Amino acid sequence: MALCVSPGQRKSHEPEGQGHPRLSVYNLTITPEPQQNTADIVLRWMTLAIIVVAVLAAWANHFDSSFHLDDIPAIVNNPEAHSPSNVPLFFSDPRTYEALPRFTSYRPLLFAQFAYDYSSGGADPRLFQFDTFFWFTLQLLLMYILFRLLSGGDHYFALFATTLYALHPALADTLDYTLQRGEVLEGVGITAALVLWIVWPRRLPPELTFYRSPGPPGRWQLTKRGIQPFISAAYRRIVKAPLPLYLLAVVFALLANPASVIFPVLLLVYIKLWEPETNLRRLIPAAAICGVYWVLQAAFTFRSGAISHLPLFAYWYTQPWIAMRFLWAFFVPLHLSADTDLQPLAHFWSPLALLGYAGVAALVRLAMIAGRREEWRRAAFGVWWFLIALLPNAIVPQQAVEADWRMYVPFMGLAFAVMSAAFVLFERWRQSPVIGPQVNIAGPILAALLIPFLVWGSWERNLVWQSDETLWEDVIATSPRNGHALLNYALMLISHYDTHIAADYIAQAAALLPHDAALEVQLALLANEDGRDTEAENHFRRAISFDPSYSPAFSYYGRWLMTHQRREEAFNYSEKAANLARNDLVARHSLLDLYAERGDWNSLRRVASETLRLDPNDVDGTRAFRVAQTGLDEIRRAETLAKSDPTADHYLNLSVVYFRNVRYQDSANAAREALKLHPDLLEAYFNLATVYHVMGKDDDAIAALREALRISPNFELAKKNLAFELAQKAAVANK
Repeated sequence: MALCVSPGQRKSHEPEGQGHPRLSVYNLTITPEPQQNTADIVLRWMTLAIIVVAVLAAWANHFDSSFHLDDIPAIVNNPEAHSPSNVPLFFSDPRTYEALPRFTSYRPLLFAQFAYDYSSGGADPRLFQFDTFFWFTLQLLLMYILFRLLSGGDHYFALFATTLYALHPALADTLDYTLQRGEVLEGVGITAALVLWIVWPRRLPPELTFYRSPGPPGRWQLTKRGIQPFISAAYRRIVKAPLPLYLLAVVFALLANPASVIFPVLLLVYIKLWEPETNLRRLIPAAAICGVYWVLQAAFTFRSGAISHLPLFAYWYTQPWIAMRFLWAFFVPLHLSADTDLQPLAHFWSPLALLGYAGVAALVRLAMIAGRREEWRRAAFGVWWFLIALLPNAIVPQQAVEADWRMYVPFMGLAFAVMSAAFVLFERWRQSPVIGPQVNIAGPILAALLIPFLVWGSWERNLVWQSDETLWEDVIATSPRNGHALLNYALMLISHYDTHIAADYIAQAAALLPHDAALEVQLALLANEDGRDTEAENHFRRAISFDPSYSPAFSYYGRWLMTHQRREEAFNYSEKAANLARNDLVARHSLLDLYAERGDWNSLRRVASETLRLDPNDVDGTRAFRVAQTGLDEIRRAETLAKSDPTADHYLNLSVVYFRNVRYQDSANAAREALKLHPDLLEAYFNLATVYHVMGKDDDAIAALREALRISPNFELAKKNLAFELAQKAAVANK
């Protein structure tokens, strides 16, 4: 028995007013599947085997892809994405799992997966790629089920539509880019939600029965008969659950990728095309969940400063042209780029902008017309899917006006639309007495030629993602005006000691990125290596002025200031960087050194503890924590000794310990306590003078030195210090 859609003759077998809402026209019936002969069965399995082999061949080298682009700050260099213990924080603060604020978005489920992947195999990209491919495989299975449901149970249509998508080379720019696994999880979630909406519970059998015993029951049969009532009762409770189960899939998708908010719109289109009698109030739960999530996501990203630096209106009126570029890339995937150099169009009346408006309008009109005819309904749904899936990234400005990974979910609908149109035309042409025989031969031949071509294209695209060198060489070739690509390629060359060639690429990048903070930081670091201090500082300051939210500009400048003995400035800039990005370990390491120099053991232990929470294996954090604990233990022992045995010597020792730990007021107080017990203690007066000098209390220092000389008139060091203090005071008075 097979479940299929029969739009012309669907009647409800549910009594009116009982069970789930009845669809008077578009309810589903169970119709017998036609008998299949052996040849048909063999053909089905052969086709399926060939396609499975093709998919595995196309993506076999996907597992060799490395970490690239934003994978580095968000995963590899982000300690908080390394431990599953941080998973609860992922749901409360997105800054805990993205190293740079400008990349922050609320995707807790995605980074929870990354944390488990990292805890299982460290920074081995193969484990991450295997995990991504698992979700991709699950998505393909769900797509096959959905396409088969929407096609009335047509196995070959669902299989070929899924295959067209599965082998498309453009998918490599998502699958090989680990950070974009959220797109894959979105595909899984929204497809599963649509399947559950269609199937649950109207296409499910009223009872789940697995006990059937035509003969005398054996032990296993008796066991199954015994548990059958419990299974049936649980099944009925699930089927009649008050919570629509498709919402669980929606929440799954949202927690992985905010763009999943498109689901209610997709569902609305599905209802209008296939279930027009459905009460649209049933859309309210999905719309409410997605709406609330959208507001939550906006609040998180706004708080973290994750906003685009592109002109807002220019970004918007460029997006229709981007849609046309994506449409072209589906049919001609020859100019893919991991990091495009496309810039926003100059004016909303630019020729390309006008072409974009016209193209999108034509697609909308095409989808509206096709949706009115039953045979073209599937193609209409695919076109709507393509357009709707583009909306989130088109409405909310991103860091780049275009990115290939944004094709991933829209291409699911486009593959469905293209294969739907191909099947309609194929059926029409094969029934023609003139060209029918030729079409029957040409169809399989075309499929046989297309599949190897797509397999080869995906294989070649995967090769681009094998290493930084292959990736940036490809980006430079496809996007020669991408300044960041030129910069990254130059840094890779520097790591290989090709500094002369790298200088040319850096110069080209500087010409293309006149106001880029990341470029200025790299230029500052290069100038510092060459000993050009003034130039290095100018670049650091330019970086900060170009992007005040870019933490590396502050952290690297702070480290540079430390090496140039400008401690107070270094502290301020390092603290600013740590506040901007809590995962900025460069800033934290600078703060550890500065607190250690100050002897501020409480602050040192606090920053060291925070650093070790980010990365338990951090060497600097471990060392600083031990130093801080040693300093605090020394203070605690001295305090305990002074309280338990309050002698002048113990308070004098406590004064020295406080001074060594930069607690000047406490040091002065301890010295005065010693003087209460021994009024003529020379060392106590001399300690007081030293403390007052450091604190800038010159008059008090002079008074303490005079008391020391009263007790010991021949104390030479006290004489010299007093003369120095008096000279300093006279110099200030004469100004």
